[in-house]
Amino acid sequence: WTMHQLLWHVMMAQELLSERVDLMLTQDNPNLASKAVWAQKDQQGMSTGDVLEHYLDLRTQLIERLKALPTDDWWRSGWHDEFGKQTVLAQSTYFARHEMSHMPQFAQIHHVLEG
Repeated sequence: WTMHQLLWHVMMAQELLSERVDLMLTQDNPNLASKAVWAQKDQQGMSTGDVLEHYLDLRTQLIERLKALPTDDWWRSGWHDEFGKQTVLAQSTYFARHEMSHMPQFAQIHHVLEG
């Protein structure tokens, strides 16, 4: 992947997490439909800088929302067709690990670009 593609991927994952958290906090046991964020192509023609900025905005908004959650809301849940019952905590943790799993790719791309 290029830097743009990788940033697009983590931005799409961030959008998905934000959508799921919103569903779980506003509905009782919503459907958390599977989405292949790795397969979603950049249809918006955004620059790499725009993708990064949008990702950072989404992430900041979600972090602020999560920081303000009452303890009980971390256990609000939804149903995922592949993984079953999911909580706000489980989804937040999963997506944080997912993002961290891409850090070596970011480093490798950066190394190649600097090289």
